[in-house]
Amino acid sequence: MSAAAGRIARGVLSGYFLLMVVFLYAPVVVLVIFSFNDNTTPTLPLAGFTTHWYHIALGNDLLLAAVKRSAAIAALN
Repeated sequence: MSAAAGRIARGVLSGYFLLMVVFLYAPVVVLVIFSFNDNTTPTLPLAGFTTHWYHIALGNDLLLAAVKRSAAIAALN
């Protein structure tokens, strides 16, 4: 294999890796952006900035208990 072919292959694999990372993380970024939306439906443009949904989530005792239990189990491993 020549040096030029190796550089081309490395470029193709790097591009493929970049596309896969974007494919995997783009939905997470979109969810985080829409989690601060003041509207109840996920529509663009965003209605405003709010942390209302985080206050609701952090006020849920069952959810907090599950997070604490998961963190304790993860700490044991």
